[in-house]
This record gives sequence, structure tokens and C-alpha cells, in this order.
Amino acid sequence: MKDAILGGLITGAIAMAILAGCSDLGLKRKSNVTSNTVDLDPTFGQLGYIVHNNAAGGNSRDRGDAVVVDLSGRILATGFSAGSGHTEMTIWRFNADGALDTTFNGKGFVTHSGRVDMYYVYGADIAIDSSSRIVVAGFDGAQLALWRFQPDGSLDTTFGGADGKGYVTDSITTQSAYTDATSLVIDPWGRIVVTGYINRSFPQDDFSLVASSMGVWRFNDDGTPDTSFNGSGYVAFDNPKHIYLGARGNDVVLDAHGRLVIVGDCGGDICIWRYLEDGSLDSTFNGVGYLMHNPGPEINGRKTGNAVIIDASGNILVAGNNEYYRYQDATTFEDMTVWRFTAEGTPDSTFNHKGYVTHRPIAGAGGNAWGQDLALDISGRIVVAGASEGIGAGVDMAVWRFSADGVLDTSFNGAGYFTHDNAAGGQGSDSGE
Repeated sequence: MKDAILGGLITGAIAMAILAGCSDLGLKRKSNVTSNTVDLDPTFGQLGYIVHNNAAGGNSRDRGDAVVVDLSGRILATGFSAGSGHTEMTIWRFNADGALDTTFNGKGFVTHSGRVDMYYVYGADIAIDSSSRIVVAGFDGAQLALWRFQPDGSLDTTFGGADGKGYVTDSITTQSAYTDATSLVIDPWGRIVVTGYINRSFPQDDFSLVASSMGVWRFNDDGTPDTSFNGSGYVAFDNPKHIYLGARGNDVVLDAHGRLVIVGDCGGDICIWRYLEDGSLDSTFNGVGYLMHNPGPEINGRKTGNAVIIDASGNILVAGNNEYYRYQDATTFEDMTVWRFTAEGTPDSTFNHKGYVTHRPIAGAGGNAWGQDLALDISGRIVVAGASEGIGAGVDMAVWRFSADGVLDTSFNGAGYFTHDNAAGGQGSDSGE
């Protein structure tokens, strides 16, 4: 589960600003979010945001992809830092005022390079368990990986069996070229549920075709695969239209009944799956346990669901983006989109009168916009974080707010949205993840 709005903090999707083009990790916090003007909070950092780079010592890119706030109000982010010829999974911890918490690993951050000689290692999502231990899901260069750290920033050597490594990699998925994690959630029994995708190779007459399947894995508290989940510890879901079209999970949450709700995409359709505690699809959801949705003709291209939450009525809210093809000049755009579905798995036509709402780019004329994460505020309004790109302009971090019924809330910054760029000073791309 990717965290979103946390008391006005904008990051990991709604509360973590990723300054990929500026090559630094960034965090931004808003103040006065109930007024017509939205301001950066000057008590956070010095200007309402903080940036950090070079955690791995490579003088290159640092990126944050998810954030969580602990019981002491400290902010933890995960992602990667580029070292010399490779990236390392990184966790940063900041105090509530934005200063690095140097009680965490002695310097405010910790890195891990996974297995030996792995080029690309990163954290995709982060959570804190009931014992205040920090759990990260990501990729170790070849397979899905899980790390667990103690609150002081040291690896938890009780995690992963008797080898004392403090992390585990996928050892159970069969017939896979590699597996990757995108999101995690910890259930009430301390089990760690991860979603992502499985890349598999399918031999043809004179070549091999690689396609992805949506994957769900469940691990026990000690890091071992939970074989009571689907009898193997994982589930693979192939695109029902054709396996070669692919499928992937992008976010996972637990609903009030303990069922797993996963959002992602299936070859261009937004997909939602619901699984029971034993790892079987919940047939009370859309009759088959999953929903593939691609409305048109207004939004007539590929759809991607990036984040999911459940509201107080059990409705499923999804943020993502859709591809819009303009026939007049054969131009393709992407629009930020929020969908709402009922608990039974049908589009909720009471939401903006059609079950979804889109918003066009706001960083300049034309261009693209993406919804990367979402949350509900205390008044039930929907807040979305992501990015906006104008034609000929850069990519800006963007935050939108909608009423509970799907209408852009113009009491938010006078327009219903807010953008910010250039936090790291490099005239590059900023994005809320």
C-alpha cells in the first residue's frame, strides 16, 4: 500500500515528491490546504520542501518512490540512490521538521546493494509493522526482494531465516524470467503481502516471447513464504484476453473484511482484483473476482491504475492515467484520472455522473498528466498526487483535490489543483509519487 497524504506532506504519491529530473530525492509539505491559496509550509525544511542526494556515494540520481510516517511523526522514504555503476535500495528518515534524523543508522539514511554484482536495486514501497520495524519491498537486480530493518536502521537478522541477512528474495515463483514488487501491505497477523508482476518467457518457433503476469505473494512474519496462501505462497494472474498482452499489479490494500484489493493494468485496461484470505479470487466481486475496465469513447486508449484506496462505504477509488487519442491531428495525450467502483465491482455512475473524472494537463498547453497516488482527507475529499507536463515545458509535481462526488474542488488553491517544480534547482522534472 503506497502511502499518500500524511498531514499535508506531499510524497510517495501523495506525500513524496520525486525530483527525478533534478536527480535528488525530494519531500514537500503543504500548509493552508483548506484555504483558497495553497502554500508550501516554511516550517518544513526551509522552504516547505527538502532534497537529498548522494546517499550511495555515486554523485548521481537519488529517487524516492514511497513514504510512511511512524508513530513519532518521523518521515521514512524508500527508493534508490545511484552508486558507482549501480543503484542501491535506500531508506531515508527525517524528523517532522524535515531535518535528517541522524539517530537512524548514524546519518539519517541506510543503503543496501542486494546480492553481489546486482546492477539495479531499489525499494518500491515501505511500511512499518506493529513492532516498529521497517519493511521495504522492491527489486534486487534479478527478483522481488523484501528487507526488514530495526528502528535504529540496522538490518533485522531475524528476518529471512537462519542466514542472518535481513532480507529475502523470491525463491518460489516458477517459470519466471524475473519478478518485481510494486507495493506491499502488512495484514493484522503480521504477514507481508506484496503485489507486482512476473515476467515469463514463452518459447516460439524461432524466438522467445516475454510477457508479464500480475503477481501476489504472501510472506510470514519471519520472511518465509506463507504456503497457506494459494498452496504455494503466491498467485499469478494471466491476462484473460491473451497471456501475451500482459498484466501487472501496481498497488494493494486490505478492505474492512480482510480481502486483498489490487489495482493495476491488463494490456491497456485498468484492472482490479479481489482475493480472499486463502489466495483465491473472490467471486462476489464482479462475478469472477476481477474487473477489466476500459470506458470510451471519451477516454479511448490505454488505462493504468496506479493507486487504490477504500472509502468508508466500501467503494473502491483508483487513481491513474488514461491515454486519449485525438483523431483530428493523430495526437496522443495522457490524462490524470480517478475512477470509483462499488464494492461489488461495477463502475459507480454517481461519481461525476459516469464513474470517473479526468483532468487535462496543467503545466502548459497540451501535454500529459498522471495520477500516482491518492488519499481521502478528514472531510472525505479526494486528494491526488502526480505530475503534469506541458508541451515544450517541463514536468511539474501536481496535487489535485476533488469533492466526494468527483467534482474538482476549486476551493483548493482557487483552481482545484497546485503545481510545483524545480525544488532541486536543476530545471528538471518534479513528480509526486
